[in-house]
Amino acid sequence: MLNTVKEIGLGAWSLVEGMGVTLKFMFKRPVTLQYPLQPSQPSNVHKGRIRFVVFPETQNHDCIACLKCKNICPSKCFLELAGEKPPEGGRKRPTEFVYNFSTCSLCSLCIEVCPTKTLEHSPEFNLADDKKDTFIYDFLKDVEQRKVPVDVVANN
Repeated sequence: MLNTVKEIGLGAWSLVEGMGVTLKFMFKRPVTLQYPLQPSQPSNVHKGRIRFVVFPETQNHDCIACLKCKNICPSKCFLELAGEKPPEGGRKRPTEFVYNFSTCSLCSLCIEVCPTKTLEHSPEFNLADDKKDTFIYDFLKDVEQRKVPVDVVANN
């Protein structure tokens, strides 16, 4: 009998403590966003998918298709990576560069090992989809889409 009264007392006390916490935070500003009605902004340390850096001076990437990123990747997310030297001479350039974001662990090893510093994390956020093909990215097509027109660069 004494044990039952003790348990009821402890239960009542835990209820009072819980209500105290509720009352303490009840009138404070909520920290929860009503997603997707209120989209959140990524933090400054957010890591999006891997992509080429488009250098403003050249309006292009500086990849030399050395394959270091593909060789170091623990997730094997670089699907197609090939390159060749241009017929007119110069450095080797990629002819194919395809990446599967769905298998990437965002470890950043490929970025660290890149000798030309031409890989970066994208600022893209909320890359959710139900189709696997959506996460296959062609770096070369991406660079073409992100290039700034020459007249815009000249006006700045």
